[in-house]
Amino acid sequence: MEEVVKVELIENETSARQSGCNFEVLSSIEELNSYIKAQEEATLSKFIVYNKDKTFGNDHYRPGPGQPIGHISWLGDNVPHIRIGRKRYGCHQGRDKQVKAKERYKEQKRKAEEEGQAVTKKRRLYQDSKKLSCPFQFTAIQILKFPEFEVEHGSSPYLKQKTAAVIKSAIKEGEPIEMVMEYHVIIPPKEEHRNHPIEGPIAHLRERVAEEVIDKITELARQGVKKVSEMKPHLERYVENDLGVRDETKTRRRFYPTNKDFQNIMQRAKKRPNQSVVDKESLQELIERWQAESPAQHEASTAIQEALEIIKEWNPNWRPGCFLADFNNEDIMALETVFPDTCVLLSDFHREKAWSEWLCSEGNEVSHIGVAIKNMLNRIAQASTVSLYHEALNTFQSSAIWRDSQEIKDWFSNTWLPNVQRWATAFRSSTHTLLIRMNNGIERQNELLKSSFLDGYKNCSLSNLMTVIVTDFLPKSYKRYVELNRRRSFKYTNSDGELPTFLHELPLDVAQHVMKRWYGNLSSESIHQGSNKSMFLVASEMGSSLHYEVHLGNDVMPPSYVNALHDDEYLEELNEELDDMVRTIRAGVQIITDQ
Repeated sequence: MEEVVKVELIENETSARQSGCNFEVLSSIEELNSYIKAQEEATLSKFIVYNKDKTFGNDHYRPGPGQPIGHISWLGDNVPHIRIGRKRYGCHQGRDKQVKAKERYKEQKRKAEEEGQAVTKKRRLYQDSKKLSCPFQFTAIQILKFPEFEVEHGSSPYLKQKTAAVIKSAIKEGEPIEMVMEYHVIIPPKEEHRNHPIEGPIAHLRERVAEEVIDKITELARQGVKKVSEMKPHLERYVENDLGVRDETKTRRRFYPTNKDFQNIMQRAKKRPNQSVVDKESLQELIERWQAESPAQHEASTAIQEALEIIKEWNPNWRPGCFLADFNNEDIMALETVFPDTCVLLSDFHREKAWSEWLCSEGNEVSHIGVAIKNMLNRIAQASTVSLYHEALNTFQSSAIWRDSQEIKDWFSNTWLPNVQRWATAFRSSTHTLLIRMNNGIERQNELLKSSFLDGYKNCSLSNLMTVIVTDFLPKSYKRYVELNRRRSFKYTNSDGELPTFLHELPLDVAQHVMKRWYGNLSSESIHQGSNKSMFLVASEMGSSLHYEVHLGNDVMPPSYVNALHDDEYLEELNEELDDMVRTIRAGVQIITDQ
């Protein structure tokens, strides 16, 4: 006698609707995937697979002679069917299944550090998981129906059992019978999501980039579009015209990817096997051609002076206190000619950039000790008094690096020392120092504007420039600022459990800055009252002889700190360490050369 058939009831559309769920019957795995994708887009959600049966997803499965058939159940109490498999989905911000694995890893790392083992240093994640324990889940079930064996509603178990035996017998004998594949899925209402927003800008930011958008970016990248600034207008037209999406805020990541998304997709698109990342010869040819095509980038002093004269004529009462300039002799000469009573200072931003570029150049043969050189140069530039400036300069000029490198001597003595009063802090007034520090942020914004937004506008008019700034640069800069703040929200992702509560939703740069100093070695004995109530001397963690002069500020001046004060003994120790480092590097180079 046939074994008792297990009866399984799959809810029908009516009962699903009554409970507020979305019920759908689909005929193929492609239809199921398209339906789930549409649900993700409609509800600003993203679903991940929790688990699935191996047999799930095979549209062509049909049981035949000699194959196991499995239990026959009854759909809606009328139609017999067998279950092929199931697939369980859940919100991507659901339960973190890796909690125990993460804890084991932290414990292993802690033990390794205690035992003195070498541990690979990884960047700290201040938001260590996007998982927010959202309980939203649903299941898709794949069934194979036998509609020609449908029985009347309310039929007895005996009749169903007998019908199931007939179906199994027909399959074993290879008789042709009608079989229909279906996928049943019931998705709960979106209100079942918990602990994270399901609408609004944060939800927009959590969306995955649409496949159509990825395909379009890939296509354009392979057609020759190389930059994000060039790619964005093409994509926006495609999204509006071809996909029919109209979103003035452009916050939906699904259709308007972030710059990082663009970069990742474009990088994947243009990768080719055995393709050289850097082609120096071709690059040099391009640079020479671009320079020839853009003579406007090399302004003569007379042209700059003429422009400044016009500005001065338009503003007869203007008496600027000082100018900030690049290290460009034509610019400086023109400024001092037109405004003879105004000092011209070098921007810290461009000075540091010029130093880094020269030290990193392979042709100067000092790139291997560039960090040590730049540290000494920065001590010269940042010395707060003239005496400290001379101490730092003497340290540099008495070092082994200075003695053994004619390139360093020529470069620094001929290029930078003659203009030291333009760039050394010791020769500036406190007002000038404050203005230069404030200007560094503006310089970086200027670099961003030129590199990312004005590409292709080499000879644009003033109205074109202002159009780009007002309609493109400023809105996108603000959008990026808002996006970074939203990413720090507790609604976006979890914060690191070791991060102090007061840092949880602060900007990432602020949190990183604080945490780097959170576990320092300073104590109350390391801080001493200065000459007034708002000034303190703070010992550096680098050594007891190194101090910082910290000013809390007042109604006129903002908080600030002055460069480290140190004694001669510390300078001698620093010089000896640098000499030892240079000797070690040279010995290593000699060994490699001999081999």
